[in-house]
Amino acid sequence: MNVQKHIKKLTGLSLTIAAAAILWLALSADGDAPVAMAQIADTPTPEATPQQGDGFGIENLPPIEGKVDPLAYPNMDSNLNRMVHQVETGLLTAKEAASNATLHREESVAVTLYITEGYADYVVAFLEDSGASPRNVGSDYVEAYIPVSLLAEASQQEGVIRIRTIIPPQPAQGVSQSAAAHGATAWHDAGFKGRGVKIGIIDDGFKGFTTLQGSELPSTVEALCFTEIGVSAPNFRNCDNSDASNHGTAVAEALFDIAPEATYYLSNPISLGDVRSAVNWMIERDVDVINMSVAWGWSGYGDGTSRFSNSTLKSVDAAVGGGAIWINSGGNEGMTTWFGNFNDPDNDGLHNFTTNDQCNTFEVETSTPFISAHLRWDDSWGGSNEDLDLELYRVFPSTGTVLRILPLLAGGSDLQNGLSSHTPYEWVFYITPSAGTYCLAVANYSDDSPGWIQLQMWNPPNPEHYTPTHSISEPADSANRGLLAVGATAIYNTYTIRGYSSRGPTVDNRIKPDIVGVDGAQSTAFGGTFTGTSQAAPHVAGLAALVKQRFPEYTPRRIAIYLKNHAKERGGAGADNTWGHGFAHVLASDVATPTPSPTAVIVVTPTPITVTPPAVTPTPITVTPPVVTPTPITITPPLTTPTPTAITPPLTTPEILKRLSAIETLLATLQELISTLDDKITALESRVAALEMDASRPVPTPTTAPITPTPTTAPITPTPTTVPGTPTPIPTVDITPSDTPIAVADVCRLAQPERAALPLTVDGSWRTDCAYSLDSSEIEKLTGRFVADGRRYYRSVSFDALSARGAWTATVVSDTDTFMLLWEWDAINERWIFLDANDDIESGITNSKIEWTPVEGRSYGIEITTYEANALGDFTLTISGGVN
Repeated sequence: MNVQKHIKKLTGLSLTIAAAAILWLALSADGDAPVAMAQIADTPTPEATPQQGDGFGIENLPPIEGKVDPLAYPNMDSNLNRMVHQVETGLLTAKEAASNATLHREESVAVTLYITEGYADYVVAFLEDSGASPRNVGSDYVEAYIPVSLLAEASQQEGVIRIRTIIPPQPAQGVSQSAAAHGATAWHDAGFKGRGVKIGIIDDGFKGFTTLQGSELPSTVEALCFTEIGVSAPNFRNCDNSDASNHGTAVAEALFDIAPEATYYLSNPISLGDVRSAVNWMIERDVDVINMSVAWGWSGYGDGTSRFSNSTLKSVDAAVGGGAIWINSGGNEGMTTWFGNFNDPDNDGLHNFTTNDQCNTFEVETSTPFISAHLRWDDSWGGSNEDLDLELYRVFPSTGTVLRILPLLAGGSDLQNGLSSHTPYEWVFYITPSAGTYCLAVANYSDDSPGWIQLQMWNPPNPEHYTPTHSISEPADSANRGLLAVGATAIYNTYTIRGYSSRGPTVDNRIKPDIVGVDGAQSTAFGGTFTGTSQAAPHVAGLAALVKQRFPEYTPRRIAIYLKNHAKERGGAGADNTWGHGFAHVLASDVATPTPSPTAVIVVTPTPITVTPPAVTPTPITVTPPVVTPTPITITPPLTTPTPTAITPPLTTPEILKRLSAIETLLATLQELISTLDDKITALESRVAALEMDASRPVPTPTTAPITPTPTTAPITPTPTTVPGTPTPIPTVDITPSDTPIAVADVCRLAQPERAALPLTVDGSWRTDCAYSLDSSEIEKLTGRFVADGRRYYRSVSFDALSARGAWTATVVSDTDTFMLLWEWDAINERWIFLDANDDIESGITNSKIEWTPVEGRSYGIEITTYEANALGDFTLTISGGVN
């Protein structure tokens, strides 16, 4: 540890006040007290050309000498400490200090008080009695407007863990061309335009919306409009006013182009608590699709989960649980994020972005209203003890000097020393900066260094050093399978990703984005083109609405699977961290107009054709590798038996030829089905032959089951399940084992009763003669989750959901680190569809859990394997849930 870190911290109130005052005058544009500026929605999109070096000769900063001004109130963030200090020392009045907050009213600032559960009523009563205005209240938080003069006292109240500034959302900046690019035109022509589907849009403002209603936007909408934190009304004038942003209007316009007949629900939340209120409001109205093209500050480690109940990640979970698929812009931070190991080669406490550069410089224009950036690092969210600061400097290229902007003015200096309220997060917010060169630095004031850091600039978007990877915003990084994070590609070239489009992986190595949509289409709301993932996301949300109309029984996760499986491949085979599963596209064949029934003239009564495939009945073989027992398949071709009709009047020759052409087309379809069947039989015979050869081998060899991003071949290959007759009513949800054989030896199937009511518990053990057919790379491509390399073993269970009411949960408990996959049988296409997978229930808990809502009468399969290769052990599978 460098001795300079332990130089005595600056003391003396007069010195601190003088330094702050001098710096204020030196850096402000005109020397006057700053005025708060509203965050604009149409921040210019950065160009895709990376900067090569700062060009100013400023690389190394002066060694750090301890925190410049230790926080007087450690459980308040440094921005709030700054305001309290400004008022207590007489530097500013309470109203002037409050005006520097991102959200304020008179002498009060908008904050979130994180509290111990059970203290909400006590804290609310204190705030009300003291002249504060509590707004949104949750089990572990209270959002409120609190006078600056009351902040210090509020932080000392019993049950108050931490007080943080509320950070506003960051927008991720008639389009028939968009519909065509995504394949939606054919769906429109077939009558699928979103009718009957309810779409929610959560955004930061809808200025100018009413002027476009009936042309570029729907004629009628329902709205929950927020005028202040926690204050809302169903009056759309509060969403569309002169002070609002037009970002949400442009988003709605893009969505309306894809789904013009849907019903729309709009909301403009100001805080995280407002987001949850908006989601609850939409769930109550049975909204099917939610689009949010904004990002919020990080609220967790980066694994797609959060401990805080007001996190947008929790709101996503609530929405998906309520039946809505969530579409979110992936973010425009592909060129404004730096991710990597904390690097301090000279041990001076400052991170090096490159070998010799500790100063991540950027330019500020005269019109720039504020500087905003945030930082998180590898540490515990709750009990963080690695004390990092995000420091802002003014750079003077002419002299080659730098000047630290004190945390009193910019924040970024919270304390992390192991308390349960401490999180590895810093935020810099500096308003009305003078034009010129600035830089951000990361300083470490603890003895240990974190494994990685993640720095993201929101404004201005032009840092010198950035890494396109690990730039997905929140909540686009959610681990919920009912959310799709959307990247952006230009509408005029859908084979090139936008430079600013955020990329994965996530911190915990999940693939993101999930899919990519077009941006750069014309926008009447913006008066030109609309660029950024903000426009790409609503295009995908519109496709989700069309899929919901076409397949109304689809759950949020099933819609997400459909869109990912049908996306056009980009960037090579399989999902990746640039394109996700590919470019969003819906198939015209899924909405093909059926051949109309004959209306008159010729009575055609074709004899139903039964196609019996060549008999393939291999003798059951007891082998170590999995044994496939194919079942003869009967295909009833899609022939129509028209109702005999009187020949009145006689058909003309052209009409007769038209009917005959339809019959020929039908026969061609039948021939194609027969050809497909022949191919399947040939492949099946080859597989059986291979298994017979392997049977003589003394050492079991894992079966290879090739997969693609659209898993047409799954490790379970059953025949379609025939659902038994209506079951006798029982008081709980019940299941029955699927009568479909699994494509493995019987020893790999878990024993289960013929019929059972939930909860169902089955014990099992992994066996060396049950080698899993998917290797680690195939598992990662299919599930988006990393597992260790090497051979692994598995056990499986399949069942029919006879009486499905409510959500089900499958949990695997074992001393071994488990990995579980869930599949659903697609009887139409005769294949297993991958639904979900889980490695660890949460960080530190190596058991697996999957929650889903089954469809009554459908067949499901669960495969239980291990995270580590060559691992064995015992486990218990429990399937529970359902409602009466």
